[in-house]
Amino acid sequence: MPSLLPDMSVPQCPECDDIITMDDEYACAICGRWFHEDCLDPDTDTCLDCTFMADNLAKKTDVGPKKDEDPRISIKRGLDVVLSCLCIPVLIPIWTVLALIIKIGSRGPIVFKQIRIGQSGRPFVLYKLRSMVDGAEEETGPIWATNPDPRTTPIGRFMRRFGLDETMQVINVLRGEMSLVGPRPERPYFVERLRNQVPSYEKRLLARPGITGWAQIHTDHKYDVSLDDVKTKVVYDIEYIQRWSLWLDTKILAWTAVAILQIRRIPKRR
Repeated sequence: MPSLLPDMSVPQCPECDDIITMDDEYACAICGRWFHEDCLDPDTDTCLDCTFMADNLAKKTDVGPKKDEDPRISIKRGLDVVLSCLCIPVLIPIWTVLALIIKIGSRGPIVFKQIRIGQSGRPFVLYKLRSMVDGAEEETGPIWATNPDPRTTPIGRFMRRFGLDETMQVINVLRGEMSLVGPRPERPYFVERLRNQVPSYEKRLLARPGITGWAQIHTDHKYDVSLDDVKTKVVYDIEYIQRWSLWLDTKILAWTAVAILQIRRIPKRR
């Protein structure tokens, strides 16, 4: 599978035509082409063409309840902020211990950052504790994670088992890029391909992406390994958007805690 970023031996900025040196390497978050820093939208880290595409997608798909039309949207956002703030003091000691183990156990950064596509097609930087070896996709390009995944480190396998690697996304929640509950955000590489292969895939972008979701508690597979996996999750994601309520979010958070603590198996619908 080809890499998200094109192989350019002498990268040249398509906007200003100047040669890009190693100190100037800035890639558009959506198309992956190299640009000079001044040629990218500073708010979205995208080139003008892709910023226009994201704005167009927002106009096309952002038809759900809006903040000024449904007070529950503001309540959901308020609960996201309050619960995230309550979680952070508990998580900081856990992050500290995990950070030390990650640093000692393998080379590479402690925090893994990756561009994901959020609500209305807008890109953002997602934060995770690194669970894989550094440079896991340098040779393969973007590929789906598997379970088990040979690229994961020993501490990474432990973190994934309990979802600890994803907990840093409360930072994304506080930044307004994610919610505690919503469809899981995907990478630009896969969004561009899946929108042409999976019916109604773009409808997932109606909602702010979440740390956990309706699809995650109703499917046995945490990681997608086939188009059928994606199609199944898209059905649940769209159902969540259509049925959304504060009570549904509460149930999803409760079931997620049950699943992580492995207290009991979540019943699957037939």
